[in-house]
This record gives sequence, C-alpha cells and structure tokens, in this order.
Amino acid sequence: CRYGFPTQQDKAGRRPRCFRRRSGIYSRCLRRRWGNDRDFGAITDFAHHNTANNVVTLTTTTTLAIVPSSTSSTSTTVSPGETLVLRSDGLGDSLFGVDAPALIAIVTELLGKPDSDSGYVPTTKKYKLCPGTQVRSVRWGDLMLMFGDESGYAEGRLHFFSWNYGPVAGIAPVPMGPTTDGDITLGSTVAELLRVYPSAEIFMDDVAGASFILESTLSGILSDQTPDGVVIAMYGGNACVQ
Repeated sequence: CRYGFPTQQDKAGRRPRCFRRRSGIYSRCLRRRWGNDRDFGAITDFAHHNTANNVVTLTTTTTLAIVPSSTSSTSTTVSPGETLVLRSDGLGDSLFGVDAPALIAIVTELLGKPDSDSGYVPTTKKYKLCPGTQVRSVRWGDLMLMFGDESGYAEGRLHFFSWNYGPVAGIAPVPMGPTTDGDITLGSTVAELLRVYPSAEIFMDDVAGASFILESTLSGILSDQTPDGVVIAMYGGNACVQ
C-alpha cells in the first residue's frame, strides 16, 4: 500500500487489501488481521479531500480488542520427609527424650504406617549395645527411630533417644527429604560436607570404615574419604545400632 500502510504479507501469506485513490478519496487500507475477526480489532483510516477548499479532513475510527486475562498458578510438591530435619538433638521439631508414643504418632502422620516395628524387647536379647532394659526400633523405609527406657536424655520412662538414616535398601532413599540444617543427607559428597561443616572430622574407623563426625551426637558413614566420597548412612543421638 501507499501512504505508509503495510505491504508485507500477513502470517497466512495474504496481502492486505488496498484501495487506491479514486474520486478525491485517499488511499484506504484495511490492516492485516491474524485469526478470527472477533479476536482482533481493526483500525481503518479515512481521508476525505475537499478539493474546493483544499482542506484534508482526517477521521480515525478505532476498535479495541479485549483480550481476557489468564491466571496461572504454580504448585510445588514438598516431600513430607523434608520436615524431618536430621539434628544432633532430635528429629524435626522433636527433641531426644520426648515420649515415644508422641513422636511415633507425628512421624506416622507424615510418612504413613511404619514398615516395621520391633515392639519393646529386652536389651539382653536384641540391640545389646543399647542402654536400659528394653528397647524398640520403628522403621519407615531407610529411617529408623530408636526408643527405650534409659539413655543420656531420660530414664525410667519410654522415650526417643536416637535416629538412623540409611544405608539405602533400594535404589533411592526412603523417605526422601530428611537433611541436616545444612542440607547434608544421603548421597552428599565429602566435599559438600566439608564446605558446610568445615570442622567436620573425617576418619577411618576400624569397624565402620570411612566415617565422619559433625558433633558428638551427629555422625555417619562414607563410601570413602576422598572429596567425591558420599554419605551412605547418618546417625543422631545415642546411636547404638548401625
């Protein structure tokens, strides 16, 4: 088109219709429209030329397209295990020494029914390295909680005294999500562990092999001591089972 109107093809390969000057009417051009006419507005300009007075009158009619707004939402799925922070003084918001039924109920609500529960058994028959006269292990996948009637946290009542996370029995940790407050978990490398906990002790244990200690009540086992070695098990509290 002349007079500044577009001449390129539209998206469908069509050229816009163009009406050239005739009988004193300047060029009128219908702008290109993509898709349905109901979806897009059209702007049409008309220029009328009064030849007697040599005056040009420009009238512009504008139709605005109203495009409905859309709202999108993004949902993030959080693993229930993420609330179970692996701490040197407990698990999640529960401290070592808390009554056994209370913690079992909390973890069951998060992770579902335990995969195994030994019930309370005499330490003379099982878990002989654990303190007290009776002990109980409750396991959800690779996470095991230990309860007993005596530990460094309480005595004379059944309470929570340690947690074990790992080694992994399958191809991935179950449950997913538990980490230390520094995001160290099963599969973290020795380099990552030392970056978060520069004072961590890495050593070779005569029985467990490559190991680490973050605090006296927070430790674990490594695949090896090299920077690429990974955490394969973690222990918190008065750990007596490995």
